[in-house]
Amino acid sequence: MIAGLWRNIHFLLAITASLFLIIAALSGAILGLEAAWDTTRPQAISLNEISLGEAKQKIEAQFEEVYEIELNSKGFLLVQGSAKNSYGSFYVDPKDGRILGKVKKPSIFFQFVRSLHRSLFLKETGRILMSFVSFLTVLLVFSGLFLMRNRMGSFLKLYTPINDPNFHRKNHIILGRWFWPLVLIVGVTGTYLGLDRLGAFTFQAGKVEKYIAGETNINLNEIPLNELEKLVYPFGNAPEEQFDLILKDRTIRFQQVDLSLIQIKLKPWSKHLQHLSYILHTGEGSLVLALLLTLTGCALIYFIFSGLKIAAKSSWALLRSTNKIQTTPLMILYGSETGNTYGFAKLLKKRLKKEGYATHLVSMNRFRIHDNTQMLIILTATYGDGEAPANASLFISQFNRQSPKNDIDYAVLGFGSRSYPKFCQYAIAVDTMLEQHPKCNSLMPLFKINKQEERSYQHWETLLLNAIQSKSPTIIRFKRNLLF
Repeated sequence: MIAGLWRNIHFLLAITASLFLIIAALSGAILGLEAAWDTTRPQAISLNEISLGEAKQKIEAQFEEVYEIELNSKGFLLVQGSAKNSYGSFYVDPKDGRILGKVKKPSIFFQFVRSLHRSLFLKETGRILMSFVSFLTVLLVFSGLFLMRNRMGSFLKLYTPINDPNFHRKNHIILGRWFWPLVLIVGVTGTYLGLDRLGAFTFQAGKVEKYIAGETNINLNEIPLNELEKLVYPFGNAPEEQFDLILKDRTIRFQQVDLSLIQIKLKPWSKHLQHLSYILHTGEGSLVLALLLTLTGCALIYFIFSGLKIAAKSSWALLRSTNKIQTTPLMILYGSETGNTYGFAKLLKKRLKKEGYATHLVSMNRFRIHDNTQMLIILTATYGDGEAPANASLFISQFNRQSPKNDIDYAVLGFGSRSYPKFCQYAIAVDTMLEQHPKCNSLMPLFKINKQEERSYQHWETLLLNAIQSKSPTIIRFKRNLLF
């Protein structure tokens, strides 16, 4: 029951967010490539062991006038000012103050992709929507983790080898257990950044410390350049004119002549979290992180494709209306997680029809006992650590609540993998329940098949037909009655 609930939640979350997730993942992968490319540009210079005071001195020696020095999120040092009869914003080498080139406008293509990724061009409404999609991504990660836990039997076995003949399901699990931390980070940071841009954390205020001019001086050589966000120069030359120095953790105001402190304002925790979330979400300034985020975007697209392909054979039933079920004395019930068991059930129905028996095929959850029910042939897989498939999870409890008027003959066929400790456990549970039911009679012993082995199935099918024919004259009678 619990495993089935998590499967349904995981599936419905994926359906709800799939279109937006594809847009977010594809655009995110493109932006990740942009961030990776930025780390290879000439202005992407290591700032280690360079102080703000040293860089400021070198820059002022190269420029006629400086208005701002900024270290942007990509790790590029920008200077706004005038130099060599040219005014504007320039990329600068912090080691010697050398101008590397003028700051150009962002690429129209990447601006388009960034706007699509952030808000779908819907401004505030789009930001709310994409924040919600990020939150759904977080829920998808947790529901997927619980599904993997149920499949493997324990979180401790999460990374044990996978034996699964289904290509997409196997890769869905393998990629999922390696990429879930990155997908979780993307989801959490995307949710936080969306809420932050909507003003959800503006109530936070930082502590302010004020100083008397001339009391304490600031030493810019003690401040690492990589802590800088922006240094804003004063407009005039008067001694009391002040610099505004914005660092990652605080904002400092000091006089320009004697460098005496006027004020220090610490940034609230929300600003630190915003900065960390931005770096983790975009990968800007880090080649490794940018490439990992690009791969994560590609993995998300594959998760959606493979997940919907896997679910197409089973979980789509959640979205279909329940039609009236036809009944015949001989019913074939199936419990299938991926559609493989359902395929064998259809083969059995075709064989019985060829032999002249009228049958009807229905999932175990949708079966109800009717007055003419005489025989049940049950084919069921086992999911993960002995769990029922999603479309069979209610069968035992529902069957026990019903009161058949006539005796019912039954046969159970279990599908599973011997690589799991609880091989065919759910088939065993169903067979045990029916064996203990006063109105149920075993047509043949429980039969278990490892990894959908076709030869074993053919052997079981032959045994089943012999068992059905041995029920003469009852089964022969309803066989003849239902031929026309």
